[in-house]
Amino acid sequence: MRATKALPLALFPILASPTSACLATPPFLAHRDAYQCTAYSTTAPDPTFTYRLAASFSGKGTRYRPQNDMYHFSPASPAARRTSPSKKHRPNSGQDAFFIASIGPAPQSHTLAFAVADGVGGWTDAGIDPADFSHGLCRHMQEHAQNMSSGRASALRPLDLLQHGYDAVSADPDVEGGGTTACVAVARPDGRLEVANLGDSGFVQLRPGRIHYASEPQTHAFNTPYQLSLVPPAMLAQSRAFGGDMLHDMPGDATVSHHDVRHGDVFVFGSDGVWDNLSPADVLRT
Repeated sequence: MRATKALPLALFPILASPTSACLATPPFLAHRDAYQCTAYSTTAPDPTFTYRLAASFSGKGTRYRPQNDMYHFSPASPAARRTSPSKKHRPNSGQDAFFIASIGPAPQSHTLAFAVADGVGGWTDAGIDPADFSHGLCRHMQEHAQNMSSGRASALRPLDLLQHGYDAVSADPDVEGGGTTACVAVARPDGRLEVANLGDSGFVQLRPGRIHYASEPQTHAFNTPYQLSLVPPAMLAQSRAFGGDMLHDMPGDATVSHHDVRHGDVFVFGSDGVWDNLSPADVLRT
């Protein structure tokens, strides 16, 4: 297993109703977080899902510290972890970034948005920290999701969220340039999950004993994933002067997929640092 940065994020749909109960064991310590959870109901209303999300992260060249490098999100708690423009307050995820947020006012909202983004390391050769772009993208997407009104929350799509984040980070005076892949999702209480995936981050949907779905990476060539980018004008002019151009994919190039969830499904989202080292079958066995 090569040394790399990795950011897995796990989603656990839980079928619930006004008379349901959930018995959960604590997460085991691995590079993915997981809950074993059972829900039961004494009535048969329309299915309603709640979700539990957790993330673990480890920047390239840094030691993984389970007590610090995990984050557990509870939709019922308004004290969700907020992304920060300050490098000092970023998680130990290196050039990778993530966010998890309730769409609209919490804790009333039961629709969640979340994403992983993998900053393209090649930008360091130009003296630009790619973490600024990936973390900035996630910060702007999180703020947009949380600031939506209750009436508009049901209409938010992951592709729209990605477009808003890209527009906002491109106009952010604190972000000089950079590039990132992105895998953005919206999970709704009726059991619908929609994902917009651009690049070689991705996700798997697991059902008991089997892999139900695995996303396909988007690449232009070997080690050249689709990527959002912000190219400083001087770099763009220099590249074109020599007859070249910079990769500049757009949010609309993302692959959009729709998924119906069941109680007991587990979704694992990750940057390529996860999928370069683990196959979907490896994740299923863990």
